[in-house]
Amino acid sequence: MKTKICSKCKKRKPIIQFLYYKNRDKYKYASSHCKACKNICNREYRKRYPWASHWVAACYRCNLPKHIYFKKGIKCNLTKEETKILWFKYKAYLLKRPSIDRIDSKGDYTFDNVRFIEWLDNCGQGGKKRLGKKCSLSTRKKMSIAHTNYLKRIRRLNQ
Repeated sequence: MKTKICSKCKKRKPIIQFLYYKNRDKYKYASSHCKACKNICNREYRKRYPWASHWVAACYRCNLPKHIYFKKGIKCNLTKEETKILWFKYKAYLLKRPSIDRIDSKGDYTFDNVRFIEWLDNCGQGGKKRLGKKCSLSTRKKMSIAHTNYLKRIRRLNQ
């Protein structure tokens, strides 16, 4: 069995405990950190920079050709620094589950058109626009519970 030494914890582990990546030439190579150390690093990063994941998600939605935002021509003209400013401006750190929201849903992600609101409230706005009525509180709670259960399953798998 092949083994490799993790550059973070300095332990020799089976190669299966490392993530594989492909480079331009389609060669596979194992990451320098094992999966456990990578999870710890990711957790620390998300704790230190909680606004970064919202910025990445917004950019991803706008740049993925299969996503509806890309098809509608919505651009992400927001920088990571501006997202940080908005995070503190709207006190997103106090929200139970913050969500980035475009004030004008037809506009781009810009500093003047973005705010942080509670995820359940953002979900309700989407339901109102799509269904012509506001999502009931019970529907939003069910969606929240389903997402929470999903996150718990992911955490269990990563342990």
